[in-house]
This record gives sequence, structure tokens and C-alpha cells, in this order.
Amino acid sequence: MISVHNLNSFNIKYGWLEGNKYLKNVAQNLQKMFDEILLFRIYGDDFLILSAKELKLDKYALKAFIKKAKITFETTKYDIVKHKIFSLHDFKKL
Repeated sequence: MISVHNLNSFNIKYGWLEGNKYLKNVAQNLQKMFDEILLFRIYGDDFLILSAKELKLDKYALKAFIKKAKITFETTKYDIVKHKIFSLHDFKKL
């Protein structure tokens, strides 16, 4: 999962329309980086990436297109088999 932080301050400074464009750009770049993934936007500024194999996230590459204003991000990996995640409800319990 990739969580984008401080998006609210970006929206206040540049407006909601620019914030939405920014999030669309993040999603498009994630799709380009990983061609065989399922990508979902959840919880406003969190992106959930599902992949059959473990992805090697290059944080420097992510920073290249995520870093803007004071926006930061963090990544978290979950093994859906190990954690028995079969639905978004299961994911929310983590």
C-alpha cells in the first residue's frame, strides 16, 4: 500500500482540482512502473496495489513523481495469504 501524506495542505494551496490531477498522475505513474498489477485508490489518498508477486518498490523512483510541495509518502507491504485478506473489510482490520 502506498499512502500519500499532506495532500490536504496541497489542496488548500493549489485547489481540489489540482489535487485530483495530482492523484491521477500518481496512479498513472504507478501503472507504468508495474505493468501486471491491480491498482485501487482507497481512503482518499491511499493506493492499494495487488500483485501476484512481490514488487520491488524503488523509493527513489516513487519520489520522482510523488514529491511535490510538502507531500510525502510511505509504503507498507502485506502478504494477503499470510494475513488472510480476502476483502477490503479484512484489510481494514489490520
